[in-house]
Amino acid sequence: MTHITRLACSLILGLFICQGAHASLAGGITGLLQATGFIEEFDGDWSVRWVEERLAASPTSYGVVDDGDESVLRAESQGGAAALVRRVRIPASGRGRIAWRWRLGQSIAAARDHEERGGDDYSGRVFVIFDGDFGDSDARALCYVWAEHLPIGSVFPSPYSDRVAMVVVAGSPSRGDEWISVQRDFIADYLAFFGESPGVVTGVAILVDTDNTDSEATMFFDRVELDIRPQTLAH
Repeated sequence: MTHITRLACSLILGLFICQGAHASLAGGITGLLQATGFIEEFDGDWSVRWVEERLAASPTSYGVVDDGDESVLRAESQGGAAALVRRVRIPASGRGRIAWRWRLGQSIAAARDHEERGGDDYSGRVFVIFDGDFGDSDARALCYVWAEHLPIGSVFPSPYSDRVAMVVVAGSPSRGDEWISVQRDFIADYLAFFGESPGVVTGVAILVDTDNTDSEATMFFDRVELDIRPQTLAH
């Protein structure tokens, strides 16, 4: 074999090795950039994944019911409050999405000022919790609410803590028979309210509460999705 032939073979072999290494590295990067989170459709052992946190003497009642061919979560509050919490621990960098479907069963009839503690009841809430457990004084949260008496898009601090942002995403009681899908970029919402990027997502919570107004409300929830995708690497 001539020197030129040996050199050509070496170059070809090196090219194959480099291509293989590149493919392996690309596969590793793809794995690192995969989305992290969960999809909850409230079937099977859903109750193992969610923990009840009682917030008042009378709790909210949660249970799965059939809605056509699907299982959905029914939440009913009669002057009470209790949340369902699913704990996670995921760095909130890149893109973050929270999505769910809900349908109003019975809305809170009482007129109230949501920015006062006495009016802090909602027919439905979905929380994204950061840097602590649900209810911790040092944790932060975005609380997406169904509020009958506020314009969609309203944002204000919770009357109980300025570490909780209230975001109105639905509220027309006339749509009570209709499933409504909600999707939010919670990293953008966090940045807009708190003025800085979030740290770690530590939980998602569902709540229907009527303890402040001593009233009643029922909401149905389905397909709660948490989706966090890291920033793509520059080529």
